[in-house]
Amino acid sequence: MSMALAPAFPGTDWIDPKFAAGMGSPLGLAPRQLVAYVVCAIVLVAVALAIWSQ
Repeated sequence: MSMALAPAFPGTDWIDPKFAAGMGSPLGLAPRQLVAYVVCAIVLVAVALAIWSQ
């Protein structure tokens, strides 16, 4: 979750500027950003399933 909030803090970047030119951007997101959002979605689904199954 902290990765998804990283841009809110000064001095944090999704992509190291040194490597920015060689990286693709799936779905218009930085690769780290995409992975962070996927992990957040998996965690939210897991929590919802855990609460719903009780």
